[in-house]
Amino acid sequence: MDFKGSPASTMGERLVKVIAWYGNEWGYSCRVADLAAYIASRAR
Repeated sequence: MDFKGSPASTMGERLVKVIAWYGNEWGYSCRVADLAAYIASRAR
């Protein structure tokens, strides 16, 4: 995150800023469901 006016966030002429977003909500939801099923199977 850049802070407006902060000298530490100033980029030089030779730098490239990369902005990316990776969303893996579906994969996370599947792993949570797997964990819930595992816990349920161990409780029997």
